[in-house]
Amino acid sequence: MVKPTNPEQHELHDRPMYGPKNPEIANMVERLAYDHGIELPRICRRLQHLEPPPDLLEAKSGKSA
Repeated sequence: MVKPTNPEQHELHDRPMYGPKNPEIANMVERLAYDHGIELPRICRRLQHLEPPPDLLEAKSGKSA
């Protein structure tokens, strides 16, 4: 399958190496950019405003419910 082109494809190609360590996030960013045509800066801004799930915050702090 041939991937569609994207003006930011070089940045998208490097994201798995230099971007999020979670490959699921890198794959999601790539799909949003290629499949939906959303610009990379817009995707990144949106991701920065997401709140982590409460169970992740509890695990990091060492607290549990």
